[in-house]
Amino acid sequence: MPRPLIVPMGDPQPIPNTNPPQWRQPVIQVSPAPTPSQPWQVDLVPRDVISSDPTPIREPAADPLPNGSTAPSEDADLCAKNPDILACQKPELDAPEVELPKDTVSITYTPENFGGGGGSCVAPVDISYFGHSARILDTDQACGWISAYLRPVALLVAAFISLGIVVGGLKTE
Repeated sequence: MPRPLIVPMGDPQPIPNTNPPQWRQPVIQVSPAPTPSQPWQVDLVPRDVISSDPTPIREPAADPLPNGSTAPSEDADLCAKNPDILACQKPELDAPEVELPKDTVSITYTPENFGGGGGSCVAPVDISYFGHSARILDTDQACGWISAYLRPVALLVAAFISLGIVVGGLKTE
């Protein structure tokens, strides 16, 4: 975690009635305070730096740690550094212990015959007029042609399309 930055705002002034003499310098403390919508947001807090050295801070610098403490080590436990964060909270589960119902379902597999059978052709259409009968639609020849040539081509095209869908789903980028 970065330490705040202090920016000097004036020269050090002596603090009266201090022994040893101490000096107060006004600074602005700049601390990161990012939010999801504004990741570069900072907090500006005016404060005073008190020291026993009258030498002024001329350039912005990292804020010295108060009371001579040291920065936490990088390998220190996250919860030891931040015990109140959500990741370190213990969950309070009040769900009752209920046994879930079990059900056994039997599944059977019946292979499908895609090669033929199951379908039928439309009956030929006949019309009768003035005592005569005439066939206006002969479906026998068309049905034979469709089942012999068109059906295998349609099944092959459907197989290639389904193979493309499966291969497209397996691609990783």
